[in-house]
Amino acid sequence: VANLVKIKSGDWAYVEDEMARIVAECKKRGIVSKVIFENCYLTDDEKRHMCEIALRVKPTYIKTSTGFGTGGATVEDVRLMKACVGDEILIKAAGGIRTYEQAMAMIEAGANRIGTSKGDVIVEQFIAENKWFFSKHMECEKKWQPLCLANGISHIGIPTGKLDESKAFYQALGFQPVLDTTFDHSSNRVSFLECSNLC
Repeated sequence: VANLVKIKSGDWAYVEDEMARIVAECKKRGIVSKVIFENCYLTDDEKRHMCEIALRVKPTYIKTSTGFGTGGATVEDVRLMKACVGDEILIKAAGGIRTYEQAMAMIEAGANRIGTSKGDVIVEQFIAENKWFFSKHMECEKKWQPLCLANGISHIGIPTGKLDESKAFYQALGFQPVLDTTFDHSSNRVSFLECSNLC
């Protein structure tokens, strides 16, 4: 978590040095680094300044919130962060994301990853919103229905009616595609995308 006292006092040299040292240690060990801005306490100018520092330091992710502050992720903040860093740094939206609609709004605004304790609810809503995705192969639905995030299941199978959309959605929730098969019309088998949880 970024040092809010130093940010508010304008000690940007300290903020950058601290971020750089932590990110360097993560890179040395080959692990992901996430810098949490805690945007609910920052002005837009402070958020932009943090993004500029991150562009120099290059953490893996910049993250909106811890989820324990006075506010969580907002679409406006994700858009601001995306406008500042582009594709140079990944963005994680976290804090207060409880529905599929909220998750998709964050993804559309530029989030690459969603932090949420309501993953099972979001996935169920995703399935309900895209019922066509599963309805053609009802016997397979139960087998592949990915009610997994909150239950600790590490692999899921997803029918790929709209591969690109589903891939982006599940990656944002912390899943990484590891197998992609195509629909075989001759044998009427359902196609699926298998993912493993990287959170």
